[in-house]
Amino acid sequence: MPPTAATNPVVEDLIDRLGREEDARFDRTLGAALQDAINTIESAEGARDCIARAAARAHARFPQYEGHWSGDGWQVAVIGSRVRTKGGTAFERGDVILWHEPTAIDIRLAEEDGLPPHRTAYSIRNGVDTAFDVYVRPMAER
Repeated sequence: MPPTAATNPVVEDLIDRLGREEDARFDRTLGAALQDAINTIESAEGARDCIARAAARAHARFPQYEGHWSGDGWQVAVIGSRVRTKGGTAFERGDVILWHEPTAIDIRLAEEDGLPPHRTAYSIRNGVDTAFDVYVRPMAER
């Protein structure tokens, strides 16, 4: 039986290890292991919960992020291609992600710069929100 969010001790252990006080910087190896474990969760709601909790845990010492990833508009999907940033690989093709359509502010700023607006997703691999413009599909279509 494939693991669910509630029965996956690997996911729970990795989330617990995020954001510990002794960790001065985000551990990308831990982030990659957590992303790989979340990719095995079959329930979109379970994946959403795990990603939101992981993000909240990793950023617990920053009060401005409280509730950020559990708010309206965040959706679970599977990303269609690899996304690389200056911080390294943010997403691998097939990663289950928590993403958000561009906000009105994002659209206005992009228009001012003459660029298309980008979606935002939380990168468990890098530990940050990441702007991207690649295909995503609902998790149910995996």
